[in-house]
Formats: sequence, structure tokens, C-alpha cells
Amino acid sequence: MKRVLFFLCAVFVVPSLLEAGTIFDKAEGRGTSITWRTADESGVKYFVVRRRELQSGVWGPWAQVRSDVVISAKGAASSYSLEDTGIFKTAERFLEYKIEAVNEDGNVAETITYQTSYSGLTSAAKRTWGSIKAMFR
Repeated sequence: MKRVLFFLCAVFVVPSLLEAGTIFDKAEGRGTSITWRTADESGVKYFVVRRRELQSGVWGPWAQVRSDVVISAKGAASSYSLEDTGIFKTAERFLEYKIEAVNEDGNVAETITYQTSYSGLTSAAKRTWGSIKAMFR
């Protein structure tokens, strides 16, 4: 009897657990550019991207990135990208992004997160801006 139960678990339960979480293939970002790839989008209607920032060693609340943009699902094995334009670009920041796949019924089917750092303006850009300001003094 134990062998039969083990066999049934091995054949039916384990493969279904391995298949869970197969919407996202990869998510990454460079600075404020967010990219992700999907493996299977069955039942996914759209994606929501959220961001939070590390402030004084504590992660802040999640905020939706680009709420003006709806990222509709394209189908299996698709690539997506989004530019986070809501970051004030003057200082180094540590960010965490969360991408949520939302089903037709409005429930989150799967989530993937990653962390990145953003260094803001380069010293060359700061020098250029400083010289432009100096011309108008």
C-alpha cells in the first residue's frame, strides 16, 4: 500500500508542483530599465510592476511603476520591457522590483522579484548641468 501511494505521489503530485510557477522565465534590470521574459502565459491578462526602495536599512512600501501603462500579456515566450520614470535621478538608490502576472479574474497568478541599484546622474552630467547653470548667472 505504501508503495502504491508513493508511486501515485511521484506520478501526479510532484510533476504538478514542479509545473507551478512557470509563468516567468527571467526578470532583470539595469538601473531603471526593467525587462522580463515569460515561459507560459496561460490565463494571464496583464502584468503589474511595483517598486520599493531601501531607505535607512528598511524596505519602504510597494508602489506601482508607471500606472499610466497597461502591460497586456502577449503570449508564451514573450519579452517585455518598461522604463521606470518615477525615480528622482540624483543619488544612489537600492531598489527592489516585483512583477505580478494577473489572471483574467484579477488575482495575482505568480510574482517574480529582483533587486538592483541605481546610481543617478553621472559626474559628467552633473558638470555639464553646472556649467549650463553658470552661464545664466
